[in-house]
Amino acid sequence: MGDNKKGAVYIIRTATEIMKQWAIHPFLFAIYPIVYLYLHNLDIIVDLTDVLAPLIISIAISAILLLALSFFINKQKAGLITTTALIQFYSFGHIYSSIGNYVHVFEIGFNKGMLLLFFYAITFILILIIIVRAKKTVMANTFLNLTSIILIIMLLSNFAIAISNIKTQQLPPTNIHKSDFSGIKPDIYYIILDEHARFDVLTQEYGYKSTEFIDYLNNKGFYVANSTSNYAITSLSLASSLNMDYLDNTNVFTTIEQARNNEVAALLKEYDYTFFHFRSPWRPTNQNRYADKEIDCIRVTRFMMLVTQTTMIIPFEDHFHLLEGDKRRYLKCVFSSLIDLADQDQPKFVFAHIMAPHEPYVYGQDGEYVFSRDEDDEGYVNQLIYTDKEIMKVIDKLLDTDQKPIIIIQSDHGPATFESMIRDPTDDLVRNRMKILNAYYLPGNITGELYETITPVNTFRIVFNNYFGAEYEMIEDKNYFSRYDQPFNFSDVTDKLKDI
Repeated sequence: MGDNKKGAVYIIRTATEIMKQWAIHPFLFAIYPIVYLYLHNLDIIVDLTDVLAPLIISIAISAILLLALSFFINKQKAGLITTTALIQFYSFGHIYSSIGNYVHVFEIGFNKGMLLLFFYAITFILILIIIVRAKKTVMANTFLNLTSIILIIMLLSNFAIAISNIKTQQLPPTNIHKSDFSGIKPDIYYIILDEHARFDVLTQEYGYKSTEFIDYLNNKGFYVANSTSNYAITSLSLASSLNMDYLDNTNVFTTIEQARNNEVAALLKEYDYTFFHFRSPWRPTNQNRYADKEIDCIRVTRFMMLVTQTTMIIPFEDHFHLLEGDKRRYLKCVFSSLIDLADQDQPKFVFAHIMAPHEPYVYGQDGEYVFSRDEDDEGYVNQLIYTDKEIMKVIDKLLDTDQKPIIIIQSDHGPATFESMIRDPTDDLVRNRMKILNAYYLPGNITGELYETITPVNTFRIVFNNYFGAEYEMIEDKNYFSRYDQPFNFSDVTDKLKDI
């Protein structure tokens, strides 16, 4: 009993000495903002693996700075300066994003980036002088050690809960209706244009008549439906359409797994199709381990871009657009890769979720260089026109074959600002968000099976019934709206959409 007591006393004394003498807080403050950002964007952003790169970079920079400063001052002061730098670095973007482009001081307008950098620099210099001149730093070091440990413990408890919800196991596809089929197997292209508005919304809300694109699709033999989305959020919309049914879960991780390990791809693989998956910068379609081949057109993940937007890098990124330039390369890569796939062996199922016309806006209507992260109408329409032109080039190539493919071009949902999607919906929001582009090229005069108000949940039911002899029943076309902050709190807006 006495030995146990002595051991406990020794551990407490050792821990106390470490708290006083060693600076562990720089490493914990390097970890905290990355993990915090991950936990607050689980529903729309990233896979856990995407966190590793910024986490390693953050810890490495903290270690290098701490080591370099230790050559000139003691390790406690080096730790205090390092932590000060980290707090300033990771807090900068939050303040930067919360103020307007210009700040007025004595009626003089200053660029917010320059003014904020100047303020941060002055603050850092003052804190640096205080730390260097301080005779005792034990109390400050101990306080930051304890504070950082408490913050990390709180964060890790939430992190553990989040990770426990991630469904990493393979979910077996449900309701497979494989029929005996030995006929011709056309290539199938399922192309999602993120946030592409329906044509009437473009006219009513944006003053743009998409006559050229509509006429093009009709002349090529597409059936253009007067369609609506089943869900208002991408992950829900894709999980539903790719499984040909409405969702019966309330877990974001399960939904993402269903979108990846989906019934459509699983069934087509049973028919010896090769499943091509285009990686996107966005979490649910960023990767798919169930695909036979992945087309990788991305370098910078959406999470890395989000991290950048919270740091002191953001004013430089806003000026030089270094990371956003990756989206221009990404879009060009996707469109050219779709064209290249036309010449590859059949049969193949190609799924491409393309992050356009969704912001940021990096292309003008003729492919010229532009940049806007704001959700402005002009930027949206111009990038939509560019996207439509590129899709027309893709269609021309895909149809320039002896055996015509099935081509389905849909939007996951219509446009809406992020702010509007975390508030109670208005009729205008419901209309704009739920009315979507939905166009079908079905070779062999199958378009008679389609109908004007078809929704994505019935898309592949028609495909499998008419091309593979399946016997899926058409299910009622329903529309469920939900907000970003309450993704599974559904409102049935089916009747409302008929009136607006």
